[in-house]
Amino acid sequence: MSRRIKKLFLFIFIAALLVIPSAAFADNGVNVSLQVGRAEITVGDVIPLTVTVQHPKGWRVIFPTLDKKWGELEVRAQNAAQISENADGSETTTQEIDVTLFRPEQVTTPVLKLNVVDAQGQVQELNVEPAMLNVKSVLQENDTTLRDIKPQAELWQLSSSPLPLIASLALAFTIVGGAGYVVWKHRPFVDKRTPRERALDELKILDAGKVSESDAKVFCVRVSDTLRDYLQNGCGINAHDLTTGELAQVLREKQVPPEIASQIIHVLRVTDAAKFANDVSDMETIQTLSRNVQQIVLVYPPQTVETKSKRRGKK
Repeated sequence: MSRRIKKLFLFIFIAALLVIPSAAFADNGVNVSLQVGRAEITVGDVIPLTVTVQHPKGWRVIFPTLDKKWGELEVRAQNAAQISENADGSETTTQEIDVTLFRPEQVTTPVLKLNVVDAQGQVQELNVEPAMLNVKSVLQENDTTLRDIKPQAELWQLSSSPLPLIASLALAFTIVGGAGYVVWKHRPFVDKRTPRERALDELKILDAGKVSESDAKVFCVRVSDTLRDYLQNGCGINAHDLTTGELAQVLREKQVPPEIASQIIHVLRVTDAAKFANDVSDMETIQTLSRNVQQIVLVYPPQTVETKSKRRGKK
């Protein structure tokens, strides 16, 4: 037996396998077909394929989920199946599959296998007969003219009048200027004062008003915070993380003058009593706290005074 005859028998055998399941279902009132939704197909066109299955009422068709690459074709979309009732009491289940091909050739859709579930729940396999697709080139025969895939972009041309250009530039400068002003207005505030200047300004505000017993605790808290901020930012002493007793030990280690250290501890003990024990009985002492802290800030640490010769040399 020649090789060509063997191929012929093999083709007949495969075709019989494809036809037998369909024929068996035809006896049960099941018919399946595959229609191509385009007559003229060119490269890159979306080709709608509609799979139609007519079956008895109550039967269900299970469609497989196709991969993006389906044989030679590329699957663009696989829509949900739709079921409609026929006039004779049967039902029709349809599904649309959108495919495309990016080269001109004649191809056959791959074999599509469906599962049909009858009224008793039995599952049977159904083969859909392939369809032939003839994909043509976008170029016509003997056509050698080069064409753009996309239309050329239209370039903006300056008209004879400069007014539109001037108006556009003015609008652009207005927008940029307005955005710049908004950014400048909402810029973060930068305090350029020294720690001593910040402390003295805060103490000046505290010393401006008369302290009453009702707001004595708030006054003591602000005095304590101002003193501790100055010690931390202006003297390099970690005052915020230390208790008053721990701070007294650190002041001795830092060799702070005893008279300054005793004033610092005195102020903090009075403010601690007001903050933690609500003790504001000694109002005379509380009213002098801001001035005491002001004296501490003015004398410690000592300010370096430049001589006239140094200032002239720098100049």
